[in-house]
Amino acid sequence: MNKQLKFLSIVMLFVALVMTTVNTVSASATDYQIERVDVDGTNAWNIGSGAVDSIEFERGETISVEVWVRALTNDANDLKVSAEINGYEYDDIEDVTKPFDIEGADTVKRKVLTLKIPEDIGFDNENSDSFTLRVRASTKNDDDEANVDLVLSKQRDSLNLIDVIFNPSLSVEAGKTLFSSVRLENLGAKKQEDIKVTMSIPELGLSTRTYIDELVSAEDDNNDDEETSASTEQLFLKMPENVKSGVYELVIDVDYNRGHDSFSKSYNLNVRGQEVSPEQEAEAVISIDTTSQNIEKGEGAVYKLSFANLGSKAQTYSVGVTGTGSWGTARVDPSSILVLPNGAGEMYVFVSANENADLGTHFFTVTINAGDQAIKQINLKAEVTGASAQPSDYSNIRKGLEIGFLVLLIILVILGLVLAGKKLGGNGKEEYGEPGTNEKSYY
Repeated sequence: MNKQLKFLSIVMLFVALVMTTVNTVSASATDYQIERVDVDGTNAWNIGSGAVDSIEFERGETISVEVWVRALTNDANDLKVSAEINGYEYDDIEDVTKPFDIEGADTVKRKVLTLKIPEDIGFDNENSDSFTLRVRASTKNDDDEANVDLVLSKQRDSLNLIDVIFNPSLSVEAGKTLFSSVRLENLGAKKQEDIKVTMSIPELGLSTRTYIDELVSAEDDNNDDEETSASTEQLFLKMPENVKSGVYELVIDVDYNRGHDSFSKSYNLNVRGQEVSPEQEAEAVISIDTTSQNIEKGEGAVYKLSFANLGSKAQTYSVGVTGTGSWGTARVDPSSILVLPNGAGEMYVFVSANENADLGTHFFTVTINAGDQAIKQINLKAEVTGASAQPSDYSNIRKGLEIGFLVLLIILVILGLVLAGKKLGGNGKEEYGEPGTNEKSYY
């Protein structure tokens, strides 16, 4: 009996050792590894040697992290690469790729991630100058890591816009006054004096400004009686009585360091102005192929406008775009078109998202003018994404063009009906030109 128990004990011990070995191999063996990490084009980490050097960075900037991952003995499937800065207590500074595969052993793939550095990083932190960039390649079963030392570079001159309070809000009526108060903080190592703050609506030619006398450095230990942050006196702009309804770009400009440094921030201001009469709109049929599109950062999209002139005179149409200044740019091609009576035409609005545009939904407004009179406004939407367009997007573009063609065809049918109605209204008689000629006059 003792021999049997001893034998069973030996067997169980052997099984336990085998399972431990299998688990150890399974946990340590991966099909991939991080080969190299670059930060803003500087090599910061290599396989074998580890961290090459510490990397300096500044508050408010966006840094690029390039990661090379190599497949080892097999394909590497469902991989993700992430980059994260540890040590900032208020939020996560992180970017993560979509899942991807590496096909074939010894194949290397490069992934690029971006990290937005907060303006207030380094404050209320015992180790405010030092941070760790953690780069991780992982699947659901295992991972590989690389760590890079980051050093915060202190700037002599640096201001940050904390908040802007608008009264009544970012929506105002024609003839009313918009008030605002701007709060700034000094993040640099140097005291700032005579800080100029300007609020303007460039499209309406409106501007006003005020000054903050001084802001001391937040890193100065002897500033108990002085302010590191402050709000401006009230800024105000009165909207013109005849302003057209629409979304206008409102800009806050801050100039400091004796005018050698500056920055701006834009907001969308909704103005409720003059309304267009039904009679003015009735002379034109205006349509757009889509009111919402997905736009990748740094890329653009096209919105197509179709016009039909149902009036008795030729009309020049132009288009204005407002509300894109804080996240992108816009242009119209052609800048204007002349549409003959009972004729049709097209214009294209090209909208691009900035490389640093915030992800998510952005609204903007297209205003259509007949001559110098605004006759229609269309509110549009752009979904800014960070991912590249998939091949299926091309089918969506084709579908949009097909819809635009159908809309134009409907407009032409309407024009045909209008012409037929006019002829019937004239008792079926045709008017001819001067006697002795065979030319017909058409209206």
